[in-house]
Amino acid sequence: MKPADLEFLDAFNPISLEEITGAKLYDRIDTKFLFRLDLLPGILKELQPFYRIMNVNHTRISRYETCYYDTPDFAFYRQHHNGKLNRWKVRTRKYVNSDQCYFELKFKNNKDRTVKDRIEIHETDDPIHGASKRLLLQQTPFEPGMLQPVLTVLYDRITLVNNSLTERLTIDTRLSFRAAGEECSFPMIAIAEIKQEKASRSQFLSVMHQYHIRKQAISKYCIGIASIFREIKKNNFKVKLRHINQLNHAQFKDLHYNSLPVNSGFSR
Repeated sequence: MKPADLEFLDAFNPISLEEITGAKLYDRIDTKFLFRLDLLPGILKELQPFYRIMNVNHTRISRYETCYYDTPDFAFYRQHHNGKLNRWKVRTRKYVNSDQCYFELKFKNNKDRTVKDRIEIHETDDPIHGASKRLLLQQTPFEPGMLQPVLTVLYDRITLVNNSLTERLTIDTRLSFRAAGEECSFPMIAIAEIKQEKASRSQFLSVMHQYHIRKQAISKYCIGIASIFREIKKNNFKVKLRHINQLNHAQFKDLHYNSLPVNSGFSR
């Protein structure tokens, strides 16, 4: 976002990490939305009376660096591509602003719920070692030797919590990927995800309806893999990837919104 747009974030009342214990939602229903970045200031203005903003170290936008692991034949990616439920994601996540790092497991079950486990690690450690290794062995059918780092995803995140502490909303921008010596980025889109214990009414969902933005299943991991790895199967993602690419480049054409660098996006 441009600096002037950040004024909309200043209008939100802050909430600290300690205050959101009830809204961490490690067992939850996720609903995702994709839209053009230029819509975000208006959406934030609509949300301001109903949400508080995460404030960490006096910062309201946090930089994330996430490294995803997969098998050498991309089993996790292929499961997602083929629509298989009861699937895993294994990753490390670094919170750049606070310099904290976590080893995380995410499981999407056949009831469309997401269950997340994580443990704090030191960035200099072997990511799947010690307590992380034990967590992997206890919770998943995988061993460390079966997995390797395949993709790094970087983005800025705004985290909002509704006033009743029953839902958490994340909005990711400045999305970029690195893998196999290549990079691509989608700086002109925003991906929003609402996390709830159970599906319920939400002011954010009302705003999405007002803007005619429909929910859709979208995975940053799968976007990155499909965008960078030329030979990998991606038939089931092509329509979605084309839509993402169109949203990303439409702003350069229509708005001349050139404040952020852009790479090729998905063009293969």
